[in-house]
Amino acid sequence: MRKEDRIRFSLLKDEPKYLENILSCEKFLERIFENNDNRIYVAVSGGKDSMVMLDLSLKVWTRYPETFFRIWHWDYGENLVPRTFAKEIINNINLLIWRYSFPSEQFIVDKRFRQRSAREDSVFGYHVFYFTIKKIILKYSFTHALIGLRKNESSKRMLFLKEKTIHSRKISNEKKILDCYPLANFSAQEIWTYIVTNNIPYPSTYDLLAKFRPYEEIRFVTFFDKEFTNINQTDDFFFWREKQ
Repeated sequence: MRKEDRIRFSLLKDEPKYLENILSCEKFLERIFENNDNRIYVAVSGGKDSMVMLDLSLKVWTRYPETFFRIWHWDYGENLVPRTFAKEIINNINLLIWRYSFPSEQFIVDKRFRQRSAREDSVFGYHVFYFTIKKIILKYSFTHALIGLRKNESSKRMLFLKEKTIHSRKISNEKKILDCYPLANFSAQEIWTYIVTNNIPYPSTYDLLAKFRPYEEIRFVTFFDKEFTNINQTDDFFFWREKQ
């Protein structure tokens, strides 16, 4: 990251709203981790929001190490996430795991082994993704999922998170899970402030695209992601959307 961007984000670290969001998030997580009956996982894509979600979760976990807690990452496969970036994502997650002395065996990576064409993967990949989530929830009897969605990321997410930041989701007739969104009120600028001031690793392609667009406007997505319409392609790898 350029020096001027680091300075720009660092200047926000003492802003009342930023500090309020950090404190609120930590209290949110404390309430979940302090109950030893809870079984928690944090979903980590490797993008900026999920890496902040991971770091905050690990910080609180260190105070409640007896609580059942797992890190889960979904590898969409090489058609949607080229191996260079997949390796970087895994390495970034491991850097935080090592920082907090989190047991590496409690980091779960699910991979898609059956490959289709890239465009087919963008459709079928989501079906497999949600099937796999259901499978791990049932396998580990998770009660809470920590997810790094934010309100101002899209109008759809704004509506979804408008009323509440915990949603109960039915997995089967006998099983429900609470999807939790502790970062819901964070702005993209505040996410980058946290990354800069806490030295959080993130995919290097953010820096590449930031030569053309501000960091706050860059989103981390897979190839042929149907959620995005105005897209740019880097030479090798991801499609990104310029957030309007």
